[in-house]
Amino acid sequence: MNVKPIIEAGLVAMLLLSAGPAAAQAGQPLEAGAPREVAPQDATLGDPPAADASSVLPQTAGAPEDGEVSPDASTGLVQSEGDPSVLPPADAGAGVEAVAADPAVWGPYARLVGKTFAGEGIIDGRIYDRGTRIIQWEVPGEVMLETGVQGSGTELPKTRILPGKRPGELLFDVARAPNATGRIVDSDTLQFDLMLGYQNIVRTTGPGTYEMQTLKRGEVQNHTTYRDIDSEAYAQRIAERDEEKAADKHSAMLALRAAGVPDEAAGEAPADRVLAYQEPVRGPAGTLRITRGKAWEAGACYAAVYINGRWAARLDDAETASFKVPAGQVQVSVSTDPQGRGTCRVGQSTQTVHETVLAKGEALHVHFVFSGGVRFREALLPTSTAAL
Repeated sequence: MNVKPIIEAGLVAMLLLSAGPAAAQAGQPLEAGAPREVAPQDATLGDPPAADASSVLPQTAGAPEDGEVSPDASTGLVQSEGDPSVLPPADAGAGVEAVAADPAVWGPYARLVGKTFAGEGIIDGRIYDRGTRIIQWEVPGEVMLETGVQGSGTELPKTRILPGKRPGELLFDVARAPNATGRIVDSDTLQFDLMLGYQNIVRTTGPGTYEMQTLKRGEVQNHTTYRDIDSEAYAQRIAERDEEKAADKHSAMLALRAAGVPDEAAGEAPADRVLAYQEPVRGPAGTLRITRGKAWEAGACYAAVYINGRWAARLDDAETASFKVPAGQVQVSVSTDPQGRGTCRVGQSTQTVHETVLAKGEALHVHFVFSGGVRFREALLPTSTAAL
């Protein structure tokens, strides 16, 4: 008889037991690349579906690749990535009487109740959003309630937290899952002992912060930090993330420009199809040259080109045009021609957007081609060759 599936299934069940304090959440790396192609505002895109917790097995930590799933930093369960775009209401729990909680009875939750937390997980040095959690009194002094949103945007199972049958224990009554019991190690730490040497740890680490860890025989497999969204620690982390994203975006832009654009001939678009950004700009400005590359099979339709949301040109295959554009952030969007006929009008509501930065006095060449979708490239030009 093969006992491995039975052991694995038992471990999954035990991990689910701790879903109350450490429910699995999806995450998306907090990384930014620029320039990048982003979804048009009027396009409908869905988040990747979250993994079904009943169908996954624990794995060792590893940064997920595109289309793969990542282990949750608190339970070891595998979940797919998603975009944590929904924060719970800031006044969650409003109207519930504030009651002091005894750390001897509630362990670290004595310091967590009445707050809303946002989480970040770290896997192999990469940072992932882990959604949000709200911990509040359901019955003041007797029962706590933990709710929240996973990294994928789906709701966490509601979990009722109450004193266990024995002193020093907390019972987690998880909706649609088996219950779990944690052992209070001290006023800052709660521990769940699982099968096959796994442990889940909940530990407060400072004012307004706590962490969740999954350990296997004492070795940390996953780690998540939660910060009170009203705390200084959270505000500081948001500022740090903004700086990190800006640095990543700049690095990606430099790498894209270093790759350059194809060296191919392109004719100037006629004046009647160059529709905007031909007049001098008041204030800091630069020159933007946009080229439609020649696809392996010539298209029969013009491409509509938009700059910062304004319709700027209608370009044929192997055509180019230059524009005088204010310095700063620039969006170049491409879609089908609004003046096209028949099939040339198909897909007008869909735009592919390329984001970049144009410095004062700079000349930038943005190249796009239709090849299984719209593909962008860019490179800086000598200013003397880009004059209109």
